[in-house]
Amino acid sequence: MKRTALIASLAAAMLAGCASVPPNSGENKADPWETMNRQTYAFNTTVDHYVFRPVAKGYKAVTPKPVRTCVSNMMDNLTEPRNAVNNVLQGKGNGAFVSFMRFIVNSTFGVFGCFDVASMGDLTPHSEDFGQTLGTWGVGNGPYLVLPFLGPSTVRDTVGLGGNYVTSIQSWIDPDWVGWTIWGVDMLDTRTRLLDLDEAIDSAIDPYAQMRNGYLQYRATLVNDGVPPDNTFLEDPGDSPAPDEPAASAKTQAKAAEPAPAAAAPAPAAKQN
Repeated sequence: MKRTALIASLAAAMLAGCASVPPNSGENKADPWETMNRQTYAFNTTVDHYVFRPVAKGYKAVTPKPVRTCVSNMMDNLTEPRNAVNNVLQGKGNGAFVSFMRFIVNSTFGVFGCFDVASMGDLTPHSEDFGQTLGTWGVGNGPYLVLPFLGPSTVRDTVGLGGNYVTSIQSWIDPDWVGWTIWGVDMLDTRTRLLDLDEAIDSAIDPYAQMRNGYLQYRATLVNDGVPPDNTFLEDPGDSPAPDEPAASAKTQAKAAEPAPAAAAPAPAAKQN
């Protein structure tokens, strides 16, 4: 009975997504696939409402903050090899060195990354991913794209997911179940970090549009090394989120580079970290 109810809810969400598509859908140059994207977004939101969000809230409720911070630091530490590779590909020698040293220092003195010892010195994070690398090389965003379960992305960032996977330590761990367990913990940690954004997204007049605009603006800022670009990647300045609206993405904002699970909160993902 419960399974039937869940399937019915998912089907209703898909129908709701179809019904809520505005008449001018597809006119935004950054989002020509809006009709399809809104349907996928409705599906993701329902899955998130019944699965990902409750699990994340439960984890946050029963797990002491120091433990959650330790887990988050460990997940961030696992992205440092990827950061180092992408810094090299972008010609950022200093960033590559810092990422490498952060991994060494935090993996040893920081107890496998549980404690961010490296940040106590001058080794501040230089987070990079393959989507950012492609952007640095001049590859355009391509159309905005909402991925099932993973959330907001673009064609460029979706291609970049392949590079992110190859350079992730957990992809090479043997036996496989250990690596997949780490991926699962990473997704749980990512969704938990995004809980604070839920209210802002849920209360928006058009949650889909707010997430899309926030994601595109945040990713453009990452490609420009933290410098907010103009809004030319949107159809017009009016599409840009207001200054007090949070930009959504893949691991909270530190890992916004990767799509967040279930797209009910913007992946402004990640651990797209």
